[in-house]
Amino acid sequence: MNDQFNTTRQLSPAGRSFLNVVKFVAVVGILLGVFFGGKWAYNKYYAKNKESKVFAQIDLPTAPVNAAATVGPFVQPSTTVLANINKPAQRFGVMQWNSQLSLMNANGGIETMDGSIMAKNGVKVKLILQDDCYQGLTELVNFAQAYEKDPNTTVGYNYYAIMGDAGASLITPYYEKLFKDLGPEYQPIIIGSCGKSFGEDAFMGPVSLRQDPQNAKGLLVAAVVRDGDWNIVCKWAFDNKIDINPDDKTYNPNAINFYNTSTYLEAANAYITGVKAKLWVVDSKGKKTGDQIEVPVGAVTTWTPGDMNVATMKGGLVRIASTREYAAQMPNTIITIKKWAYDHTDDVVGMLDAIFKGADQVKSYSAALDLAARVSSEVYNANKENNGKYWADLSNGKTVSDKQGLMVEVGGSAPHNLADNMLLYGMNGGTNIYADVYKVFGDLVVTMYPELLPSYPSIDKILDLTFIKKVAERTTNMSAATQSKINLNAPVTQVVSVREWSIEFESGKATLTLDGVNTLEQLKRELSIGSGGNLAIEIHGYTDNTGTPEGNVILGRERAETVKSWLTAKDAVNIGNRIKEVVSHGQNDAKTSNATAAGRAANRRVVIKQVK
Repeated sequence: MNDQFNTTRQLSPAGRSFLNVVKFVAVVGILLGVFFGGKWAYNKYYAKNKESKVFAQIDLPTAPVNAAATVGPFVQPSTTVLANINKPAQRFGVMQWNSQLSLMNANGGIETMDGSIMAKNGVKVKLILQDDCYQGLTELVNFAQAYEKDPNTTVGYNYYAIMGDAGASLITPYYEKLFKDLGPEYQPIIIGSCGKSFGEDAFMGPVSLRQDPQNAKGLLVAAVVRDGDWNIVCKWAFDNKIDINPDDKTYNPNAINFYNTSTYLEAANAYITGVKAKLWVVDSKGKKTGDQIEVPVGAVTTWTPGDMNVATMKGGLVRIASTREYAAQMPNTIITIKKWAYDHTDDVVGMLDAIFKGADQVKSYSAALDLAARVSSEVYNANKENNGKYWADLSNGKTVSDKQGLMVEVGGSAPHNLADNMLLYGMNGGTNIYADVYKVFGDLVVTMYPELLPSYPSIDKILDLTFIKKVAERTTNMSAATQSKINLNAPVTQVVSVREWSIEFESGKATLTLDGVNTLEQLKRELSIGSGGNLAIEIHGYTDNTGTPEGNVILGRERAETVKSWLTAKDAVNIGNRIKEVVSHGQNDAKTSNATAAGRAANRRVVIKQVK
């Protein structure tokens, strides 16, 4: 217990017997024991569970979770003395985002503090708040252009951290500009991850969307269009086969529509203040009908503190989908300039090593979390309400009662150590999860906004794992990655998504055709987005009515089992271990009539449900 209880006892009046004194002390001792024991039990078993209706808030211990050999003792930097490192500070642009607690902890302050992990690695970093992704990447370009002329320039940022799922759409214009103006050696590259959003980036909507996702048709969602949080809505809509209207100047009553804002906090405020948009109505093909309609913002996609603002200032919305479900979607992705990184390899490796060790500290010590949260508050120039305690409380996510009495999940992030990075980028022999994330959301923007993003560089041109490999080479004892475990035997409390996949098999068999394999490749990438999250997978197999009903039940199961086996062989750790159930419906629940060849083809399908 951290609570201290002090009491001043008055001694017995002169002449009171020694026996009475002993009795008095004994009674006080018993009462204190009952008080502290009851308070401890209340806090541990009742109060915490009362607060967290959906998922428990995690209390970090004061002793290491990992072995001391891998984490080491808690590192407490100076709070007043800057590190004495005789080299220019590397300028690191960050957004107001809890996913970089590892970086905050490692640096010890806005600038590298004496005794910090970063200082011990001989690296000097200055953290700069920049919530505007486009401006942050512009600063990276400014640095590249200045560095080409002056290796000692202090213009722009050496590093900038963005939402990884927006990597293709955000990086491409700057990649093309630098490639054209300065050549390939000055291109931006991704070198690693500080952490990830693990719940705080969320699509918040009416409760009716949990009851039936199709209720989202006609909804106006406040968002920063083509931003990472916008991606959450699009991914959820894709998983539930709901159309997206890409034009924020029009309204499609049969699709999800967007009210575009400049920042995630503005998106939250649009809902809170009751903004209404006057929009031209379009049909399913995007053609204007000639009607105009005034539509209120009925949902929002945002991150902390936007989610807290929605809950405390207006309420009425709950999490529909978030990075708790799509847990691999949004790593905090560090970008730098290739030429500078290779000219300063030791500094880059030292910086990454410090961040990864900072993650181990935050995972293992409550004091390290407090330190990281305090530094976050300083970097973000936070007001008194959003102080260090605010960021620490929301780091693991919690459930609060909103202004309308709904229980709402808010916050949630996770730091990335070395092993987490190796898992994310497939450096341990497994799937390169980030490559799947990059392609899924890159393809999404190309499909919806081909005039803005006709194409994007392949992941092998953007992702450079050289520096993580060098960190691994100098690491003798590596702490384990954090991986969520799903209880596949637990009852389903919510169906998050249901989507049909037309996976082609050979006629009357459970053997995949080439087209079937290609479809499974896409399905696997989509399911990778949920790696490390709380979504279990159900595979439901359906057939047409050719053959007997009994035989079709067997065939439907064989085909569903083929899908399970294929996915498990591709990625047993991140997908195979999440498969909860395989069900055959045979020829039952036909989607359409079996009277035609096209109808029979439509009925031969696999349905993927993601549940929690």
